[in-house]
Amino acid sequence: MTTKNLFEKFATPISIIVAGALIGGGIVLAKGVTGSSSKNTAVEAPTSEVQVIEQISSLPIVKKLGIKSKNLSACITEGKTAEIVDADTALGQAAGLRGTPHMIVLMKKDGKDIQFPLFGALEKSAIEQAIAEGKTPDAQASYIEGNAAKQEIADDDHILGNIATAQATIIEYSDIDCPYCKKLQPTLQQLVNEGKIAWVYRHSPIPQLHPYAHVKAIATECVAQLAGKDAFWKYLDVLTTQ
Repeated sequence: MTTKNLFEKFATPISIIVAGALIGGGIVLAKGVTGSSSKNTAVEAPTSEVQVIEQISSLPIVKKLGIKSKNLSACITEGKTAEIVDADTALGQAAGLRGTPHMIVLMKKDGKDIQFPLFGALEKSAIEQAIAEGKTPDAQASYIEGNAAKQEIADDDHILGNIATAQATIIEYSDIDCPYCKKLQPTLQQLVNEGKIAWVYRHSPIPQLHPYAHVKAIATECVAQLAGKDAFWKYLDVLTTQ
């Protein structure tokens, strides 16, 4: 199955994504927004998926992680990890995805397991308040649609932090080229460093907005298979800070 067909199976309708754009730092759809940012890089923007694969397979971090560029390129080209990416996307749809970044908070309140969504690139204080109150902020409540499927943490999830000791676990559904995902992730990292959350990263690329996000997501999973889960986070950090 091609990347296009895989996404067509799971994609959020663009009208729903637009509706999610105004949620406190969610996606903003503006003319001229492209799939990758040129900020902090002097590399010329790629114009084809082939160029993207060549570029992301030859980044200096790849060699530092002990991966041969040709092996990473082959894994990406063959789409060996596409099923992982698209399974994440399907879970996001079941969770009521409204665009990216979309977070699901898992925690205990009054002795009971609860989950609730958070939308957009929220400030650290807003996330902390939501966890303290055990609910979606009132300003975002109207964006919740129906009953979201219960989220479970799987053994093969990418996790930073200690789920057993953290106040909450946050599952982030993310698009690697989404500017608001890039804005949110340092905040999540800080909360992890402070021991307040465990952060679970799941893919939700939106090729209508970011045409190379899906192949980049495949690349991160290839890195995980070739060099382990720690390598996944290091490689992801490079891709999201380009």
